[in-house]
Amino acid sequence: SDDAEEILLDGIALLDETNTFPGESVRADSAGVELREGGLVGHRFWLTRGGLSVTGGSIGDDLRVASGGSMSGGSIGGTLQLYGAVAFFQVTGGTLGAIEAADQSRLRIRVIDTGGRALGPVAESAGTLAVTLFDGTVWSVPFLREPTAKIELVPEPASALGALAAVAGLAAVARRRARGSQAAGRLRP
Repeated sequence: SDDAEEILLDGIALLDETNTFPGESVRADSAGVELREGGLVGHRFWLTRGGLSVTGGSIGDDLRVASGGSMSGGSIGGTLQLYGAVAFFQVTGGTLGAIEAADQSRLRIRVIDTGGRALGPVAESAGTLAVTLFDGTVWSVPFLREPTAKIELVPEPASALGALAAVAGLAAVARRRARGSQAAGRLRP
């Protein structure tokens, strides 16, 4: 709620089972914050500068990011809100309630299944992302995107490498076939 106490983190902070804020909102103006398993922010979390790594734990309400960060686990009970000219956030796992991307912010979502969407930038300004994340988490998350913001679906690294290997293999087969047909043509009388 809006009457929750606000805690200011300045410097490097680790939020885990020994360092929780169950009844407070947290504003981080720091070099780096990591939210691990057992870490808890009961209300909102604002990240105004520095980086945030969410690998576990939970944020009870919204996460507002004006700088950079990543999420590979944990949960955000409210909305992931990206804003500002330098906000960049990457998601490979975890759960959240909704997405809002404003200003020139960028959100990269690593997926293993796009739910029928094309890889690359999401063209719509609003809708629902029904995708499977890199860690196997299935999402059905509503989003809002301003025209200057970017939300993109990218393949997880192994799929991208597999696709490159397949293309390279096909190219090698085509070269061998081309060389084989040239050699066969030289042997005919």
